[in-house]
Amino acid sequence: MNRLRRFLRTPEAIAGALILALLLVMALAAPLFFPGDPQAIAGPALLPPFQGWSLPLGTDRLGRDVLAELFHGARTSLAVGLAAAAAALLIGATVGTLAGFAGGLVDEALMRITDAFQTVPSFLLALAF
Repeated sequence: MNRLRRFLRTPEAIAGALILALLLVMALAAPLFFPGDPQAIAGPALLPPFQGWSLPLGTDRLGRDVLAELFHGARTSLAVGLAAAAAALLIGATVGTLAGFAGGLVDEALMRITDAFQTVPSFLLALAF
């Protein structure tokens, strides 16, 4: 209960939770609000936003509904985020377990590798790929 009170006192935490909740609602409501193909041509190309209620955010260069693409894209964004979190959990738990059980030199080597990824992740990922 103490953690919840501390969470509710932090404006940044509330803002983050609201954004995540909005993204979740968008992802769940996408098939209800936009049952068709979000990639289908919905109107003239490059229609500006707020020109009517049928296409409130307008269309892109190919005439696709921008709002429908945003709602359906929320599903992909959540899937990528959850997959990344699951992969980080799996890799972190495996490395931590190996380091804890093996100890000694193996522990030191795994922890230095982990420290390197935490220090300069973008540089090491650029080298790896």
